[in-house]
Amino acid sequence: MLTATLKVMEDKLPASVFARVHRSYLVNLTQMDEVGEGHIGIKGKSVALSHNLRDALLKRIRKFRMILR
Repeated sequence: MLTATLKVMEDKLPASVFARVHRSYLVNLTQMDEVGEGHIGIKGKSVALSHNLRDALLKRIRKFRMILR
């Protein structure tokens, strides 16, 4: 078993793919199905989305979409 803080894991994972969406959650951006007011949908499951981190997440998604065009 490995014990590490979420911050350590966040620093080790590629920032281009993973994002902090709540003090308790990191998500793989390529797996998101929806972004709601207070949650993110991933494969039929709901993950809490911090109100403070929502705007930054939406900006990252918009930027990513512009790169794909």
